[in-house]
Amino acid sequence: MTTATKNILVLGAGFSGLAAGLTLAEAKTPTHIVEKSTHAGGLSRTLEVDGVKFELGPHIYFDKDQDVLRFWESLLPAGQLRTYTRNNRIFYQGKYIHSPLNLWNAFVKLGPLKVGAFLSSFAGAKLSRRPINSAEDWVKANFGAALFEHFFKVYNEKIWGLDCSEISPNWAGQRIKSSLSTMVVKSLTKDKDFIIKTFSFPDGGSERLVAAQMERLSASPDVQVRTETTITRLMPVADGFLADFSTGERNVHFTDVISTIHLNALGEILVLPEAQSEQLQQAVASLQYRHLVLVNLVFEKEAVKTFREHWIDIHDPAVKALRVTNFGNYDFGLAKANKVGVGLEYNCFDTDEIWHQTTQDILQQALADLQYMGLTQSQPLGFEIVKIPQAYPIYFRGYEEYTSTVFDILGQIPRLHLAGRNSMYKWNNMHHSVKTGILAAQNALGATHDLFAVKGMVAIGKDSD
Repeated sequence: MTTATKNILVLGAGFSGLAAGLTLAEAKTPTHIVEKSTHAGGLSRTLEVDGVKFELGPHIYFDKDQDVLRFWESLLPAGQLRTYTRNNRIFYQGKYIHSPLNLWNAFVKLGPLKVGAFLSSFAGAKLSRRPINSAEDWVKANFGAALFEHFFKVYNEKIWGLDCSEISPNWAGQRIKSSLSTMVVKSLTKDKDFIIKTFSFPDGGSERLVAAQMERLSASPDVQVRTETTITRLMPVADGFLADFSTGERNVHFTDVISTIHLNALGEILVLPEAQSEQLQQAVASLQYRHLVLVNLVFEKEAVKTFREHWIDIHDPAVKALRVTNFGNYDFGLAKANKVGVGLEYNCFDTDEIWHQTTQDILQQALADLQYMGLTQSQPLGFEIVKIPQAYPIYFRGYEEYTSTVFDILGQIPRLHLAGRNSMYKWNNMHHSVKTGILAAQNALGATHDLFAVKGMVAIGKDSD
């Protein structure tokens, strides 16, 4: 089948779906992109409150993959994807500590006795060689029980809402990717590759990159992008798929489908044999997600204690927020304004109190957290609360049993390509999502890339790094 005879459906217009669409547009391939929301970009969005811009989280643009770098750089005029020196710290026991951990800084902030206890615990862990069955086991084996209890436990349980003994070791092994000894050596030698030191960020925020992609897709005679549209039925047939649209079209033929939507949404529309459909639905229903509550606050500049960090990770159990971001340290073209935007993130389940609290109650919690951290005692000039369901897949112990079933079934459907965080059940960063979107489009055109080999989180049901 040649490119000219292809007709491809892309489900979802987040960064993965948009990257797939642009790749297909460059190949002059007829493509239909559908997005249920009113806007494209997914979680890579820019919001505005009282003239101050925020992101849906502290987005940063970085990657060593030259394809992704070239992709981002191609979207904006030269100089409008600026480079910034990364600056973040950790809030722990009322103190601000360097991130990543710096031996001398930790010694000064925490004291010699506590640092000595951490090192002694680490030495004991290396001698014990405990089996690795959970994230708790992994961290204790690589950092010691003392650092786990005092440092890693709180933050990871805020992320997941699960005890660390119930979190898969895949998360720790792929996300932390280090050990205490490695951190100490790299800290002492000032290894420049130890952690991402710089990142790029577009003038005007992520919305500039989304707008640039939408502009190019709109200019392509081969691509149609439809927002506020879903597929209500997707039936595999011998030469591709037949799709029904929420807007009324029926049995529209596509040769290939690239899905970037949640697995439960994909499972609901796929028409499969009854036994296979039941097996897929049961496996998908067993997967778990964390919701995200964002509290974006606008203050007068002088009302907020100056902090240079782009974001602060919160390991202190006295603060309910997971992270605080100072959007005033990103260049949104408002550097001279007498306002600053501060965002707080809360991970939760739909059974958690904060998911159901009133706007005022959530606002008061956010202000209490900022006050405890010593960042402000003032009331905001304005605020906005954003709730995002199913923002992050959860790597609970035993999830591989379910995702293996899901991917085995979906893998039997010819010309169905999965890309991005939602369809791959991977905690991808933006650059991983872009990469999988590009590769999925190339696969739809005849390539044979293994998208689960794209570095990021462990590929569920597949081998990754």
